[in-house]
Amino acid sequence: MDRMTPPRQTPEKKQGTLTIFASYCSGAGKSFAMLQAAKAAQAAGTDVVIGLYSSRRWPETQALAEQFETMPCKPAPPDGQAEEEFDLDVCLKRRPQLILVDELSHRNTSDARHRKRYQDVEELLRAGVDVYTTLDVQQIESIQDTVCSILHASVSERIPDRVFDRADQVEFLDIEPERLCQRLLQQKQDAVCSGCSLSQLSALREMALRRCADRAALYTQADHRGMEYRAHEHILVCLSSAPSNERIIRMAARMAGAFRCGFTALFVETKTTQWLTPADQERLQANIRLAQQLGASVETVYGDDIAYQIAEFSRLSGVTKIVLGRSGAPRPWIGKGTLTERLIELAPELDIHIIPDNGLTNQISETRREIFHMPVLSALDLLKSALILALTTLVGLFFYYLGLTDANIMTLYLLGVMLVSVFTKSSICSFMASAASVLTFNFFFTEPRFSLHAYDPG
Repeated sequence: MDRMTPPRQTPEKKQGTLTIFASYCSGAGKSFAMLQAAKAAQAAGTDVVIGLYSSRRWPETQALAEQFETMPCKPAPPDGQAEEEFDLDVCLKRRPQLILVDELSHRNTSDARHRKRYQDVEELLRAGVDVYTTLDVQQIESIQDTVCSILHASVSERIPDRVFDRADQVEFLDIEPERLCQRLLQQKQDAVCSGCSLSQLSALREMALRRCADRAALYTQADHRGMEYRAHEHILVCLSSAPSNERIIRMAARMAGAFRCGFTALFVETKTTQWLTPADQERLQANIRLAQQLGASVETVYGDDIAYQIAEFSRLSGVTKIVLGRSGAPRPWIGKGTLTERLIELAPELDIHIIPDNGLTNQISETRREIFHMPVLSALDLLKSALILALTTLVGLFFYYLGLTDANIMTLYLLGVMLVSVFTKSSICSFMASAASVLTFNFFFTEPRFSLHAYDPG
């Protein structure tokens, strides 16, 4: 690791600088490197304090940490993940020039002012305080699908990509996986990644190095102001309530980062959107928040022809690439093709990227089975249908006693069936209302009345 340059002492500084000491796994020496850099800054005359330090399992690191002033922390609740929590208010009151805060991705307790520790750090930066912090690269949001495929488990504590990419400096602490395992065994540390195989650690290391290289490329290109950088690319990802949509959003975000281009998340709202289940609505809102967190501009359009709405929005917005999930929905028996086929037909100039669901097929298939083979018929829909049919009949009786023709009463029942289709969720109610309307009209308005007999088969 290169020696850190001590932060400049500028009394009128309005925004602090963020330095992240990163690695691909716990035990690589992030906290020790952070403390060494802080010691060099302190020797240069910088006012340095420790806001939170959580690597007490390493004796050498602990001995180095004892040389600094440490801010008091808040006790964590008994069921918390840490023994103590960062006290933001105490640190803001002390207001040092440089503060050390371990574990940037940590989730705060419910009584904290901010949900995540990186938000505490952002407030310190706005107050003009420089911050040194530590992070495992696997905790960055956009690469969670890759991390999950490597570790076969998800990482619960994450940070948005913007925090990592906009940091003033990132110091990556690299170490060979074999040496890391030896270090953990020698110290008898039960770290999160100590149970990983060498192949898993190697994969995590490769992923972390690539992510740091992407960040370096971002700033290298940004320095060349005279170069046309975006190459006119614009990526569009389609939002939905599908379980696989979260992975598709992350993939699109990584593509946008690789191309350094615009990134838009589009939701097409149809007439069926209002009938989404609470679980689907919650999942849709979570996907929208994820897209915003990854830097997407979220847009909504309205229309029942989803392919047409996507193609038209892409044409008007200058989109060049569309990212979709693999559709396993049954092909329509008649009429139009699948969403992908229609997009190719409507917008042949666009690049369409289909992302496989990668393990979510069973869950999606089960959802589709419920949608296509188990239509929901609720008691509320039946009640609405009965009320509409009863109201239609009462109005029909009124028309009958006014001497209006049967054609007017038939029109009423047609209106009633249409209202049932609008105000109920299941199409079964419309079919039932149609059959019930015929029988009701026959009972009340055809001779002989108040019977199901008719004087004419018509």
